[in-house]
Amino acid sequence: MDVSTLRFIASLPRFDPEPGAWRDAVRRAEAQGYDTVAVSEHVAGGWQLDAWTAISVAAGCTDAIGLATLVLVNDLHRPAWLAKASATLDVLSGGRFALGLGAGWLAADYAASGLPFDPPAVRTARLVETLEILRRWREGGTVGYAGVHHHVEGLDALPAPARPGGVPVWIGASLPRMLRLAGARADVVSVHPAMADHDPGALAAEVTVDAIRAKIAVVRRAADEAGRPAPEIQLTVHDVRVDGSGSRSGWIAEAVDSGAVTHSPASMRGSAQDVAEQVAAWSAELGVTRWRLGSDADLTAPVLEALDRRREPMVGAGGGR
Repeated sequence: MDVSTLRFIASLPRFDPEPGAWRDAVRRAEAQGYDTVAVSEHVAGGWQLDAWTAISVAAGCTDAIGLATLVLVNDLHRPAWLAKASATLDVLSGGRFALGLGAGWLAADYAASGLPFDPPAVRTARLVETLEILRRWREGGTVGYAGVHHHVEGLDALPAPARPGGVPVWIGASLPRMLRLAGARADVVSVHPAMADHDPGALAAEVTVDAIRAKIAVVRRAADEAGRPAPEIQLTVHDVRVDGSGSRSGWIAEAVDSGAVTHSPASMRGSAQDVAEQVAAWSAELGVTRWRLGSDADLTAPVLEALDRRREPMVGAGGGR
């Protein structure tokens, strides 16, 4: 795979009591060559920043870098609000925003929000209806929809899209039902390990190369069955160590250290050049075009330099140059 086609995502920095320092860190990610800054959404577990506010501020303090939610919890938002807010941010940022959505997986987010944590099939059904409303919004005019979970009547699809096709949709998925939905509907699929089961053995099994390859195959098969081009695939490297310094997800790092996980794209270690070569190799093997290398953009900036990428735009998936 030509490494010039690869795109890299920087996580928005964690909360900093000095707002100027936080904005500087976002600007630094843009200067370091990342293609997108992204924010996840949680309301429990000590998560401090509201995702929508943070990505909007990031839009205001940068010029060209893509902006993405990776991902919002669908059940915390009404579809009409998502459609209008996404279109507004995309227009005002000059066509830089990608809307990432997931069906929700962390029960504590629901408890903290006062919402019932329904079975996966119900949460996924609500996401399907949200995606349909967003699709109708992209067609323009006045949107109406009557579903089991959501009802919209007389919704004007304004503002008009900043680019053909409107705001791209990224979907986070880990289990077959969501992987199939993402393959049929998304522009980019963020393939994740299933996190609901905290058993170390089950978690380690989720990040083997065979497991990841199987998930990607489900996405591509669903796209083929839907008669559409396969979406781009995005992976997160949860355990990154560059020259001995690390951005580590505890359970994956422990699994790698213990030997329970070997030869996985979820873990990359070595010099910046070593990690760059691993990124290129995994991209070629799995057909992955978008990467989030841990959560520390400063740590992995030398990896981007080592790849010596040309800054050519990728068409269609948004959320990046």
